[in-house]
Formats: sequence, C-alpha cells, structure tokens
Amino acid sequence: MWKPFESQYKIYPCPFCGYRGLLYRVGSGYVIRCENLACHAEQNVYLTEEAAVHKWNRRIYFDPNEEEQPNE
Repeated sequence: MWKPFESQYKIYPCPFCGYRGLLYRVGSGYVIRCENLACHAEQNVYLTEEAAVHKWNRRIYFDPNEEEQPNE
C-alpha cells in the first residue's frame, strides 16, 4: 500500500470531485491520486515531485464557493 506524503508545492483539489490530491512516491517517481477512492482520479508517474504537481494542477477544479480561483 502506498503512503502519501506532504509536498513542498501546493496541490490543487481533484478536478473531478473536489477532494484532496495526495502525493505518493512510486519507485523512482511521483504520482498524485485523489483521496476519494470512489473517484479513481490518478495521473501518470513523473520523475520529479515538481513535475507531478505541475501536471496535476493543470486540471483546474473550479469551486464556486471560493472568490479567488487558481490561475494557470
């Protein structure tokens, strides 16, 4: 079982369900998965933590309750 860890970068919520994205170390790479196991959102494995977070954050989740949204 993979164990998530805190990223030094801000990880946006899942763009599909709004739950948190969790960062995992997988072999020699990094992957972010949605914490909502029913959602099944997951990305490819990237060589660096920065690349994994950047790719995950490109799929922006829009929360209508927040005034300020993340910018790309």
